[in-house]
Amino acid sequence: MANNYRCRFGELDAIMTDGERLIIVEIRYRRSPAFGGALGSISAAKRARICRTTQHFVQAYPRWREAPIRFDVVALTGRLQQPELHWIAGAFTMQDLYRRPTH
Repeated sequence: MANNYRCRFGELDAIMTDGERLIIVEIRYRRSPAFGGALGSISAAKRARICRTTQHFVQAYPRWREAPIRFDVVALTGRLQQPELHWIAGAFTMQDLYRRPTH
């Protein structure tokens, strides 16, 4: 549907649909799995920026205001010519950002 949607809050790598569902895809690449690799590079702050940018997107495009939203992550690790690819559907939700950790 769209790639590289940008606004003052950040950027969405890819925006897709599955029926009436809006799917926001964050694409991350790291050559090495050290320090958590591509998946580990998506911090809470990064997830918050993605959510704020998504909120901006749905305000800009009213057709999507009531749509369910799924956040996916495509994590690529290794050499770019033959990366190891992991697609995590539903990697996080907007609600995850507001939950307090339990100790």
